[in-house]
Amino acid sequence: MREEQNVVEARPSATRRRFSTKFKRELVEQTMRPDVSMAAVALANRLNTNQLARWRREYLSDMGAYRLLIIDEIGYLPMNRDQANLFFQVIAALYEKGSLIVTSNLPFGQWDATFAKDATLTAALLDRLLHHAHIVPIAGESYRLKHQRQAGTVHGVKADRAD
Repeated sequence: MREEQNVVEARPSATRRRFSTKFKRELVEQTMRPDVSMAAVALANRLNTNQLARWRREYLSDMGAYRLLIIDEIGYLPMNRDQANLFFQVIAALYEKGSLIVTSNLPFGQWDATFAKDATLTAALLDRLLHHAHIVPIAGESYRLKHQRQAGTVHGVKADRAD
């Protein structure tokens, strides 16, 4: 993976996580170690809970220096307006300066529900994220759901499909 490139993984969660884990392991072997890896909401909460504006600016500035940031589970939980704005600032700080690996169980058309139902902010975020991105659609049934179905404990639940 070249620097200043992004990878966006899409669906389903357990399949996506296995791919992401393997991909991260390969990056480490190639010495492009991630600077930070965290869930999207955890990142937004970390920024949002800090009331000191100076510290927040310094934290965002530090993030802009990261070579690789891995953000997992975009769409798992919705963000409020402040969290969404701060999350956008992280993406903007890394735009064309660092690389991102992002995972989501949602198609891009549903991301505004995650980002405070703000279509304008979501469009701007996606514009920056996808500009230099390699999109990896992952089709197939969730690893956990597949094993539950094989064990006979789950019936009639449809598998996720990549959009």
